Amino acid sequence: MRGSPIFSVFDLISLLLVLTAGFSWVNHRYFRLPPSVGILVMGLAASALLVLLELSIPDVSVYADVAALVRQVDFQTTVMNGLLAFLLFAGSLHVDFSALRSRVAVVGVMATIGVLL
Repeated sequence: MRGSPIFSVFDLISLLLVLTAGFSWVNHRYFRLPPSVGILVMGLAASALLVLLELSIPDVSVYADVAALVRQVDFQTTVMNGLLAFLLFAGSLHVDFSALRSRVAVVGVMATIGVLL
């Protein structure tokens, strides 16, 4: 390993937010894909471009820097203590209550069994 990474964890979060916002804008403006699909496709394209950059210019070590940065993040703590509440809130915004009401018995039984287990 070549030493400490260029970015801190705060810088990584900021960079990911800026990239996501930029990808969302490009998707909304030009591609008009569903938001989650557009961000996924552009993230895949950006990853492929980084791999091609590293293959075409051997002196650039993007993969090693990004891998070292990602290894610094404790994902279990980050998800459980930081992101879970936001993910659950975002998921609850998309609940179809009429469909949920039609399956109230099944959902109630499954929730009860899950709590008991």
